[in-house]
Amino acid sequence: MKKVTNIITLVLLFLSIAPESYANLRVSLRLDPVSAIEFETVTAYVSIVNDGDEIFTLDESEKSQTARFFFIVERKRDEYVKRLDERPPLRKMRLMPGEKREFITDVSAFYDVTSKGRYVVKAAIDAGKFRYESNPVVLDVVRGIELASVTRSIPGYSDRDREYSLRYNWREKKEILFLCVYEDDGKTNYGIFPLGPVIRVAKPIFNIDRSGNVTVIHQTNRDCFIRSKFQSNQDGVFFVDQAYLDVEGKPYAYLREPGASPK
Repeated sequence: MKKVTNIITLVLLFLSIAPESYANLRVSLRLDPVSAIEFETVTAYVSIVNDGDEIFTLDESEKSQTARFFFIVERKRDEYVKRLDERPPLRKMRLMPGEKREFITDVSAFYDVTSKGRYVVKAAIDAGKFRYESNPVVLDVVRGIELASVTRSIPGYSDRDREYSLRYNWREKKEILFLCVYEDDGKTNYGIFPLGPVIRVAKPIFNIDRSGNVTVIHQTNRDCFIRSKFQSNQDGVFFVDQAYLDVEGKPYAYLREPGASPK
């Protein structure tokens, strides 16, 4: 009888110190772009797979919640990037065994990845005593190569200067032109607008009038040009429209290779 009692005691002791039961998770991450202009939005595509036999639940609204999703962003080894927003990138998720979920979020809204340099980004889930991390993704933030720059005061605000810079950066084996808008000597950003592929045969035409109308015309292939229009006022810079033109300035009839519309 004493032997049976000892066995029961050992079983109860083992159960009391056994680790918490959580699903076995697999996390993967993709960033777009992986070579970004300073202040450009960096989008994260996250995939989470439940490879275990347990249901996985994440609910940041529950005070007792022990699972949380976050990103790990490093500049150098063990030098972590400042977090801008303490709100959880993923608030709620329920994964059945064998189920896969994907979601998209803006890494640059939660972490300060606006400065030039190299970052290493991972998606991670803490669940009790376990941490599940994704593959590391290298993010290079660059200034871009400037083709033209114009500084104008904001209509109605002669004491506020705004800088408009045309820069290009490599993206998917192409040179992509961007309109970058700043104030306060580059410290405050008012938009990074992709204008489409550029070939540097003809210099872009760049004009900002007194009413804040911004027009950029650049060559995108041998016989096609892209005209992009924006409106600049005290509240910011806003995309108006974009058109494809031939060498005579007429609408381009056969669009072979469309450029990326501004976001």
